Amino acid sequence: KAVVEAGGVVTGDLWIIRAVGAQLDDGELARLWEDPPPGLRVYDDAAVSASGPAAYPETYYPSEVGAAAMHEGGRTGDGVTVAVLDSGIWRNKGPLQRSATGREPRVLAQYDVILAREDPSAYGPPGSEQYNRDIDDPYGHGTHVSSIIASSAVAVTGRYQGVAPGINLVSVKVLDAEGVGRYFDVIRGIQWVVEHRDRFGIRVMNLSLSGPVRSHYW
Repeated sequence: KAVVEAGGVVTGDLWIIRAVGAQLDDGELARLWEDPPPGLRVYDDAAVSASGPAAYPETYYPSEVGAAAMHEGGRTGDGVTVAVLDSGIWRNKGPLQRSATGREPRVLAQYDVILAREDPSAYGPPGSEQYNRDIDDPYGHGTHVSSIIASSAVAVTGRYQGVAPGINLVSVKVLDAEGVGRYFDVIRGIQWVVEHRDRFGIRVMNLSLSGPVRSHYW
């Protein structure tokens, strides 16, 4: 009532703190203060931002494997592509979108083995596939593993978070939204990587998976 009588506009009810949002110019604010009701307080609205450090925390992985020292010498994996067979990679790639050398995009290809099995026409006829569609990662494990390998985020200490922040990535989805897959899909994913290693410059393949032994190793 006090806001309206002063000529201002109530923009919203904040009943949880017994208040309202209001829009008033200087004259309306002055009139509000001429005869304020008991207990009235007026506060300027202000911007709110996410709390936390302005930079990423440092991770152990580069130091544990001796990669941090290589980063200091300029070795970041530039020119190498790593294929990660896992649950995919998030659409919002964050520090995985750009390499340490500024190359973007660095995710050169994404292949969903499960989709290809369920829908053989999903990727079109052989030779015409682009493999540039996002396949996402509802489980999150593939993104986690890819970030350990390749995150180009710089920690508050000035060091990279990822082991090889300069590499390119290829994501091969062999696990579903529950983090579960089949031997068939994993083997077919390995086969796809071998078939496309020259096309995408793949030199490393990562499988952070486990399962019961089903046959002899040859």
